[in-house]
Amino acid sequence: MKLYFLSAVVFFQSFSARAQVFDKKIIHADDLLSDYFTYRFPSFEEATILFKSGGPLVYKMNFNTLLCTMQFIDPKGDTLAISKPENIDSIRLNNSTFFFKDGYYEIVAASDSVNVKLAVFRTVSFEPVKIGAMGVPSRHAAVDNYVSYTGINKKVTQLSVNQDIYAYLKTEYLLISDEGEFIKATKTNFLKIFNDDKKRIENYLKLNKPNFNKQNDLEKLFHFCAHT
Repeated sequence: MKLYFLSAVVFFQSFSARAQVFDKKIIHADDLLSDYFTYRFPSFEEATILFKSGGPLVYKMNFNTLLCTMQFIDPKGDTLAISKPENIDSIRLNNSTFFFKDGYYEIVAASDSVNVKLAVFRTVSFEPVKIGAMGVPSRHAAVDNYVSYTGINKKVTQLSVNQDIYAYLKTEYLLISDEGEFIKATKTNFLKIFNDDKKRIENYLKLNKPNFNKQNDLEKLFHFCAHT
């Protein structure tokens, strides 16, 4: 299996909408990218990769929440990403299942009774920092280019960028039906999907006031709805 590592780019600012959260970060020129990496789990753990063509593989893996990609440690000790994630059926890591569809989705809860799953979808985009009038960074300047690196077996610690770069991180919370329909994990959609015990769920929402931009609150709500 051919492998590659795609490096990218981080100041911290957050703003949110229902069922999705946005973060803006910046990484400065000549800094090592690895200094800014964050991960979904505390450490790289053994994960099982199932391919669409069959045959599982086991690697120590973790999800990089800055690059929004799954990484693994190869026998040489290098940290790499899978070059063709579209060939993967699923990755079982920790207590979560990941799958790829124009990005990695993490299934954090599932219900057999109504055949629905709660998923998290994380994406990132980049643009260079432009300095505008009075030396103030301009967020709205046109994007000329930014530096990204690809390479076979290249170590994370060897990678850096040659100019300041913004990273725009987006986290979405979704409900996925058994038919493959993706809808935002909002109050309205929870009540539509789990409509057999609507009044009890409404009471839960009134008493607990879950934040629909927080994964932990959504997981608790999902488990409550799935067991009503």
